Amino acid sequence: MSMIGNIENRLALLGGYENQYPGERDTIGLCRTFLTCRDSLPEEYSRGHITGSAWILNSARNKTVLTHHRKLNLWLQTGGHLEEGEEPREGAIREGMEETGLTSLRSIQKTLFDLDIHLIPARGDQPAHYHFDMRFLLEALGNESLVISRESRDLRWVDLEDVPQYNRSESVLRMVLKSAPYGGFDFPGEFPYNGHH
Repeated sequence: MSMIGNIENRLALLGGYENQYPGERDTIGLCRTFLTCRDSLPEEYSRGHITGSAWILNSARNKTVLTHHRKLNLWLQTGGHLEEGEEPREGAIREGMEETGLTSLRSIQKTLFDLDIHLIPARGDQPAHYHFDMRFLLEALGNESLVISRESRDLRWVDLEDVPQYNRSESVLRMVLKSAPYGGFDFPGEFPYNGHH
């Protein structure tokens, strides 16, 4: 697929996401600018990447897979850089399979589940840059065992209500909150994020 085709598809994902989450217009607008005229952005943004992440639920939809990322030393969803010609959803599914060993993953929805822009610190000769992370909601259908990849220190199924014990960032807790309509989880009254900034 051509770069123009990729951009059009990604802009379409953003448009659908904006209709569903109008309160996230600032993030969506920055990602749209990155896709259409990245040279107008500050350098740490313009040298960024579109990435694809998988928010994986179990079949009961009350647990998610978190990986203890080896380089970042954080508990996160699976995901990473896209391969040549790959769309973000395809990359999210591939990364989800590679980082968990789960082969039964399927999309719960084809649309964008979440969008996050976050800074990746400088490391070695790679300067600081931003990831424009397009996230997709997946489900593991089987009872497969998790397999830790070389990118992880640990990997586990975590009850959605327990995710704040692993990562309290808005970026992750927002996805927990967005999981509620898909069943299997009722938010405790003291959940540390309510979707409002």
